[in-house]
Amino acid sequence: MKCKNRPAKKTLLDLIPEKAFIVGFYVGMAIIAILLILVILESCRVQASPVEKQVTLTWTAPGDDGNIGQAGAYDIRYNTVPINAATWETSTQVENEPTPKLAMSSESFSFGLMIEYDVTYYFAIKTVDDAGNWSGLSNIATRIWHDDMPPVAILDLIAN
Repeated sequence: MKCKNRPAKKTLLDLIPEKAFIVGFYVGMAIIAILLILVILESCRVQASPVEKQVTLTWTAPGDDGNIGQAGAYDIRYNTVPINAATWETSTQVENEPTPKLAMSSESFSFGLMIEYDVTYYFAIKTVDDAGNWSGLSNIATRIWHDDMPPVAILDLIAN
């Protein structure tokens, strides 16, 4: 029931001019359109595919007891974050590690690794002896591969 002397109660929507709704609608639609374009562009972005590279690690063999004898086995790992005590367990172990040579012998081990260009790879080794005693973590070797090979030139271009 309305009172004769009281104006009708206005809502918040009644206080906002009609043009503001129209402008807000178009601004909102523009924002949605920009977001959709960004999503489409991101999904079309070319992702670098991993490529296989050969890695060769070299080091001097430790012994079974310090630098005497022959150690029992190697545990060689790599990661894309620096390897330390906290990241050792989550680092990837290489397969088919070599059997250790006599202490103070030169060691070399090559293996294939799927890499991405311009990413730092970290490598480390631990050694175990025949009694199950593990060495500390080796020093950390690093390697970055760069894609410096351009595409081959087109040699069969024809104009008709």
